[in-house]
Amino acid sequence: MPAAAAFALTGALIAVGLWLAARWTDSTGWQIVASVGAVIAAVILGATLAQSVSGPALDALVREQEEALGLPAPRASTFAASLGRSLRVTLTTLALGVPPILLLSLVDVVFPPAIVVTWPLKLILSALLATWSFVDYPFAARGAGVRVRFAWFRAHLAAALGFGAVMAILSMVPLVGLFVLPVGVVGATRLLAETDRRG
Repeated sequence: MPAAAAFALTGALIAVGLWLAARWTDSTGWQIVASVGAVIAAVILGATLAQSVSGPALDALVREQEEALGLPAPRASTFAASLGRSLRVTLTTLALGVPPILLLSLVDVVFPPAIVVTWPLKLILSALLATWSFVDYPFAARGAGVRVRFAWFRAHLAAALGFGAVMAILSMVPLVGLFVLPVGVVGATRLLAETDRRG
């Protein structure tokens, strides 16, 4: 679903962007520049919004996994609620993750030897953000708030880092993240169930 949503959104946005580029530019040179910019923007937006559009399908995966694990049925969620929550998670993850990662990358450029420190920091940050994004789905199905999530992260930091590191590394491969997204949601649901079982 996320991959299909990304391709559909990207295709639609490219079509709109190329139409606007042809309509708003007079010279061929500017039209080419605008068209290239529209395609790049469409690819970024399509990949970013794919998770949000796939929210209801990902919520269904959580329900199926929790039923398979014999857990109580999670709260039902409307399509609009799933879509809105998924969009909020995507935007929050980007807002919290992009500035520090850009700052660490800037440090790499200004002082290249710092990569010995900045690269592990970026991986740790990416891992925690990936886990935060994935466990949001099972936590939301349980109606758990932010305080409960932070408590879980404090109690299971090693598990959160390990799970998130694998998912973050896989997601670094272009387009692979879209196919990994459902796997990550299923894995996060099972991780949460396992940490609950172990107390």
